[in-house]
Amino acid sequence: MKRSLLVPTLLAATALLPSAARADDLAATPPTPPAEHTTPRYDASKAGASLGMDLRRFQDDFGIGATVSTPELWRWFRLTLGGGVAWYPHGVASNGNEEWDMLGHGRLVVEVGPTFQLGIPVRPYGFGGTAALLLPRSLSNQGVAFGGVGGFGVELAFMSGALSGPVTYFMEVGGCGYDATASKLPTNPNIASGLLLGAGLRVYL
Repeated sequence: MKRSLLVPTLLAATALLPSAARADDLAATPPTPPAEHTTPRYDASKAGASLGMDLRRFQDDFGIGATVSTPELWRWFRLTLGGGVAWYPHGVASNGNEEWDMLGHGRLVVEVGPTFQLGIPVRPYGFGGTAALLLPRSLSNQGVAFGGVGGFGVELAFMSGALSGPVTYFMEVGGCGYDATASKLPTNPNIASGLLLGAGLRVYL
């Protein structure tokens, strides 16, 4: 080999040796598998039946009550039966002064939404169903009035895992309408129809 070609050949070989070594290292190292996509697991501790209590506002009427809910069906559906007492704030006493008249309320609704997921302390849901009012004689001659309720809610566990415990809190907003009027009052106003607000807690059994 001519001496004029010897030096370039040696330089080229020296430059290729590190590249070849790195290629061997990469071939010997197995590729890192892509991270698996994991979906949250549902929280079985909050999929059963529950008892609760709540505060509600039916337009201008304030109410308190209790609830009982079935276990979740197919991890998406739940039936809730609730009821209690409420107060109509615009009644008229015998002396003409305004007074609060007590009435009864009840509802049976279907809740639709995913079950709680482990590590996710929030459960959104929608609800809708039938409702009824038990009206006092001081307000109406109807006795019983039927209607419907519907809206959206969110249930909060605040913690996840073993620290969560069986108690959750919920808030609801929606609407309600009843075939109920205060026929004993001069203006014959509607009763408990309009904006619906609710908040309460549940204890899972």
